[in-house]
Amino acid sequence: MSDKIEITENERHKLCKKITECGTYISEWLTGQPNVGEESLTDWFLYELDKSSPLLHYKKFNKYEESRKGADWLWEIVLSNESSITFLVQAKKVSDDKSVKKALAYKVGKHKTPQMEI
Repeated sequence: MSDKIEITENERHKLCKKITECGTYISEWLTGQPNVGEESLTDWFLYELDKSSPLLHYKKFNKYEESRKGADWLWEIVLSNESSITFLVQAKKVSDDKSVKKALAYKVGKHKTPQMEI
């Protein structure tokens, strides 16, 4: 990363608070509009977080990349000017325990590999 970012406890707290607020908003959105698409939720979530903190960067994958990587996006969270943590995220829209189990068991590709194992 070329730009120096002021990494403060307050900045980290603001990011955590924003993630929590987004989760609450998405939960309310799903209650009011249960048929909203997973991609709509993901696009809104990433946009909201991206504009709210310089500590978070992402790259959303297209359908081809998603099938290869088993993830919807790559997330980088800046920890300091010298370090960050990067991980892959696979979003799942779930409404109850049954749909959580189904989402986690989802298989992809011609070999029907569980998505969480890619």
